[in-house]
Amino acid sequence: MRIAICGAAAAMMFVLSPAYAQNKCVDANGKVTYQTDPCPAAARAPAPARPAAPAGPSLKQLSADYAQMERCAADSAAQAATSRRNREELERRKREGQDTARDEVIEQQRLQLVISSFPPVCAQYGFEASRDEQAAQRNAAAATSLQPRMRTLRSEIETAKQREIGLAAARDNEKSAARVRGTRDANDDWRQRQECTRSQLQIDEARQQLSQYPSEYADQQARYLSQQQQRLNEVCNR
Repeated sequence: MRIAICGAAAAMMFVLSPAYAQNKCVDANGKVTYQTDPCPAAARAPAPARPAAPAGPSLKQLSADYAQMERCAADSAAQAATSRRNREELERRKREGQDTARDEVIEQQRLQLVISSFPPVCAQYGFEASRDEQAAQRNAAAATSLQPRMRTLRSEIETAKQREIGLAAARDNEKSAARVRGTRDANDDWRQRQECTRSQLQIDEARQQLSQYPSEYADQQARYLSQQQQRLNEVCNR
């Protein structure tokens, strides 16, 4: 009987080894391990790196600035062309002896409307209302001087596009990494639950066997099993 008792004790000590009461630890690289001792303070999964904030103006702002320059130049050219055609038409009709008084009034009203509706934002690019031929020439010079600035802006827009593409790729990579981490953590949790279930079954089986042995030995092993149960509960019920 002594041999049987010692064999049963050894079996319970092996089955209920403290290795089954584990702490789940994650190192700096995200690797998961299980151990009896508490996890080191540094054993934590690093927070995922977030994409860097865009440097300089956004693509949206750059595109809006370029569109505004382009619109100011185009509107100025269109107004100058209209004024030039109207002046040439009035001069032709005058040479032919036609009465142009009414048409001149209409043209003056149109020019007043052009002046009053001139967008102030275009003034920062050197444009002005096309009230006469001299203003049209100054606007043409402003449009010419604006071209290098617009080419630079186009280059900045392309750079911003590439930057946003890179940021989008970084965000996609972060999401993919998060999904991988989630899958890995789920697998680790499943393995731990399996270990917890197996350990609980072994404790229950060992308790059932206690009644077969002398009370002194059974009491000693019962205390040991209670300690193991407590440690198992601490790990598995977190």
